[in-house]
Amino acid sequence: DVVVVGYGIQKKESLTGAIGNLKVDDIVKTKAPSLAQAIQGKVAGLRIRQENGEPGKFSSNINVRGFGTPLFVIDGVVRDGSSEFQRLNPEDIESVSVLKDAAASAIYGARAPYGVILVTTKKGKKNEKVSVSYTGNLIVKTAQKLPESLDSYTWTRILNEAGDNMGGHPFSNETIDRVIAYQKGDFEYIKNSIPDWPEGATIFGAMPEGNVWNNANLNYANTDWWDIYFGNSVNQKHDISLHGGTDKVSYYFSAGYMDDSSVLNYGTDYFKRMNTLGKISVAITDWWDFGYETRFAKKIREKPNMTNEGDYSFLYRHISRNYPITPLYDG
Repeated sequence: DVVVVGYGIQKKESLTGAIGNLKVDDIVKTKAPSLAQAIQGKVAGLRIRQENGEPGKFSSNINVRGFGTPLFVIDGVVRDGSSEFQRLNPEDIESVSVLKDAAASAIYGARAPYGVILVTTKKGKKNEKVSVSYTGNLIVKTAQKLPESLDSYTWTRILNEAGDNMGGHPFSNETIDRVIAYQKGDFEYIKNSIPDWPEGATIFGAMPEGNVWNNANLNYANTDWWDIYFGNSVNQKHDISLHGGTDKVSYYFSAGYMDDSSVLNYGTDYFKRMNTLGKISVAITDWWDFGYETRFAKKIREKPNMTNEGDYSFLYRHISRNYPITPLYDG
C-alpha cells in the first residue's frame, strides 16, 4: 500500500508513475540461468529479446522506454549498462522494480530517459536464526524443431528432376542404385559396384590411408545430418546460502554454480558461471549501521571451432549443404 520513491513516500493509489514489480517467488520459480530470462515476460512494457539459444547467451536487448538502454540500479548503486545485471545470480535476488515512464527522470535525472530497473539482492535480518538453504536443478535441453530431411533416394530423384529442367543430371543411375541398395542393407552390391573397392574396407569404416577414393564422394548412404549433429544435453545448477543475525549483526552469504551446455553432439560448446555474494551489517550505534558487501562472478564460455567468430550461421549452412548420400564413418 505504500511505495517508497526517491523524494518521499506516497500511497500506492496516488502514485502517478508506472511501476512494475517482481518479488523473489516470481523470479526463482522459473529456474532460469540468467536474471534477464527469469523476468522475461513478467513485467508489462519490459522488452527482453533473446538473440539466440547458444549456451549462456544473455540478451543485451533490454528496453523499457524506446530502444535505448535503461538505467540499472543494483542495491542503490547506479551501474552503467547491463553487464553486471546479467552476471547476477537469480537465486540472490529479492525483488526487481521497473520504472517505466518519464517520471523516473525526476529521481535519476538525465541518466534515466529510457526507464530504470531497480534490483535488490537478498540480505540477512537482525534477530534471525541461522538458516542454510540449498537448491539444485537438473535441466534437460533438446533442440528446437529441426528441418526434416528427405531420405537419400527421394533427394537424388528431386535434384535430378531439377537438373533435367536446367540442362543437367547430377546423379547417375549407378549412384541411385547404390542408394537403393544401402536402404535395403545390400552392402555387398555397393562394394561390387564401386571399382577398385579397397580390400578390407567396410561400408561404415574410413578408407585406408593413401586410397585414391575420396570418401565424401562415394555417394551411397542415407544420412540425416540434422539428427547426427543435434541431440540433447543434461545441465545442472546449484545454489547454497547462509543467512541470519543477532540484535547487532546481520549477514548473508551465498555461492552458485551453473553448467549450461548446448545440444550439439560434436564440438565443445558450453557456458559455466560461478557466483559468490557476501553481505554483513553491524549496528555501531542506534542510529549508525556499518555495512559491507562483495560480489564475485566468473564466466567460462567455450565455443566449437566450426563457428565463425561466434556466429552459428556457418555451422547451419554447413549442415544444410551436406548431402544425405554422403556416408558417415566411425573414426
